[in-house]
Amino acid sequence: MTTARSVILVFLVAILIPEAVFAGGSCTANVSPSSVQANSTNNFTFSVTNTGSGTITYIEVQVPSSNFIFGSGSASGWNVSGSSSLKELTGGTLVSGTTLSFSFNVTVGGSEAGAADWHISTNDGTGNANCSGSLGTAISGVADVTAPRIDEVTVTNITSSSATFNWGTDEASDSKVDYGLTEDYGLNKSDSAMITTHTLSLSSLSAGTTYAYSVTSTDASGNISRADQGTITTATATSEGTSTVAASPTPTTAASTTTTTTVTVTGTPTPTPTPKIDRTPPTVVVTTEFPKPFEKAPTIAGKATDDEELKSVEYSTDDGVNWLPVGELEGAGGTQASWAFVPHLTEDGNYSIIVRATDKTGNIGKSESVNLIIDRLPPRVGGALWTVGPFALVPGENGAIVVIEGVAVRVTVSAVGGPTEVVLAVGGHEFDLERSMDTGLWSTEVVLDEAGEYAVDTRAVDGAKNETERNLGTIEVLSPGRVKGVKEGQVKLFYQDPQSEVWILWDGRTFGQDNPIKINELGEYRLMAPPGKYYLEIRAPGFKLLRTRIFELDKITPITADWELEAATFFRIGPWKWNWPGWVKPVEIDFESQKRRGSTPNELTGKKAPGFSLPGTLGEATVIDLRGGAAVVSFVNTWSPTSVEQLGVLDELLYNREIDGLVVVPQEGLAKVKVFAKRGNYQSGLLVDADGDWVEKYGLTALPAHFILDRNGVVKLVMVGVFNREELLSVMSKVR
Repeated sequence: MTTARSVILVFLVAILIPEAVFAGGSCTANVSPSSVQANSTNNFTFSVTNTGSGTITYIEVQVPSSNFIFGSGSASGWNVSGSSSLKELTGGTLVSGTTLSFSFNVTVGGSEAGAADWHISTNDGTGNANCSGSLGTAISGVADVTAPRIDEVTVTNITSSSATFNWGTDEASDSKVDYGLTEDYGLNKSDSAMITTHTLSLSSLSAGTTYAYSVTSTDASGNISRADQGTITTATATSEGTSTVAASPTPTTAASTTTTTTVTVTGTPTPTPTPKIDRTPPTVVVTTEFPKPFEKAPTIAGKATDDEELKSVEYSTDDGVNWLPVGELEGAGGTQASWAFVPHLTEDGNYSIIVRATDKTGNIGKSESVNLIIDRLPPRVGGALWTVGPFALVPGENGAIVVIEGVAVRVTVSAVGGPTEVVLAVGGHEFDLERSMDTGLWSTEVVLDEAGEYAVDTRAVDGAKNETERNLGTIEVLSPGRVKGVKEGQVKLFYQDPQSEVWILWDGRTFGQDNPIKINELGEYRLMAPPGKYYLEIRAPGFKLLRTRIFELDKITPITADWELEAATFFRIGPWKWNWPGWVKPVEIDFESQKRRGSTPNELTGKKAPGFSLPGTLGEATVIDLRGGAAVVSFVNTWSPTSVEQLGVLDELLYNREIDGLVVVPQEGLAKVKVFAKRGNYQSGLLVDADGDWVEKYGLTALPAHFILDRNGVVKLVMVGVFNREELLSVMSKVR
């Protein structure tokens, strides 16, 4: 009887509890460093400790944001796989109570950002566990280029053979005193300690002698600040005593500071004359005028004068950030000089020209900044890259980029012709694009809150007020998925790790999304998932659990399916009431938007491909060279991850002569593309359309783009996106 009751009890527990609740593993983790500099590559160390009772066999590390890109790395005893945003460790074991440390090189972008957490999770076979600990990394601004400020310079304890120099700085820096009988010094004393209160004592000085001196401090970033020259006179041997002399600082400049020190020592007169110190900077004047924009850089000329001796003249085209010597300089070594140069400017744009002259003492004089406009081309916007997190969106069969209303996507474009302003117009909204000083690319974040199909247009304006407009295709904004009759609940997306085949809760933070996704009062949920194998679970109070069959995505895809949940059945025994879950039968999910990629609409379809002859890494080539068989003309760029991925496939097929074709890089210079080709070991050759002449003629809206030509050079179909080896060979085999 007891056995029968036990069986009944176990049966009731099994059927009345909707899901078995297992205690998943647990872990802690630490990430170092906690702060890095923008535009840098750093070695990150990750430490994971197993605080659970099981043995961890899977570790996953995701970057905090798209500002971080994984490079090379390893973990002893583990296999490492993944992408630039996610790394997976498999094939090893981490037993309870032990710690695994491993490291990766990580490249940090150019955007300053507060501390954001790395996402580290583990699996010991009982479920996915998110690690807690010190996981944040902040991105600080660009490199320190500000020199320390020197103030309150004093010289104390002046005797017949010694003197003590004292000064302060506004940041930690080293200490140095240059001194000598002339302004060329010749002697020095230094201390490498990084401090803010500086004291250096000089000894073995000659009695009754005047010394010229200068104090210098250099911070940890190499920025140098110098207090300008001063003099002291030591006491005579017969009138030993001590003196104190104070100095007054002058204002600080960005790259270096100068402090003028005037020292007068009273007491025993000295027969040694005080050296004359030159503190007057040269005068520089630009005589060339820029009344209108130039198609190419002109010769810029001017004059420089100094009260003693001019040593050098340099110019800057970026408002004083970088400097180059002028090409012609007549009168160096004298008090008057004339100079001229032709700046090396090959791209359209607005350039701030400054010229500086340096005299023999080191005084620097600068001209006023003048604005030079190079306007060879009208502003031209290239193809767009649309991304959600680290994944690129590609146009569907109708040629439109597909997103969900309310989900943020980033659009990035290249541009030539020196635009000073680029605006994106979508669905009655305008978005100002910002130019990256590091890459020259323009980008912005777009969020559209109303479903529909909208034209995407750009407007670009250059420094000469030339304005161009261009269509970048269409964007289709889908309504969110809906769970009918539900006002609260959760949608969970589970992902299968391809290495371990373990199912884990997909982490959407890299894509700016939550998971689980909350169902709002209208029953709506918003979800876009990258390539992978998944299933969904939907839970809502008063309803049965819904679970989908396993499905696989081959590209980043909006999930907008509508669902209708079954009402829950309740089981009652006496005063107790339980939710009867029933048996969960997986259901199919229908992807209307998940259509197989094919031809993208393009006005060139059915027409002869526009002919071009372009320079390249292996010499010049033309479209006419392709006639006589099926061929592909592909457009890629060097800055897009999707283009680089596609180029690896194309290069192998073209180099091995498995297909015929040309690869064109628009709106990038030949020198840059040659370096790119060498680093990537691309052997099939890349052509360069530096001015972007063929962007509009081929109707490019997104890259990579592929134009499939028949033997007569007629465009049979146009494809946009990344295609693997088998897909390209299959398409090419069907074209004659």
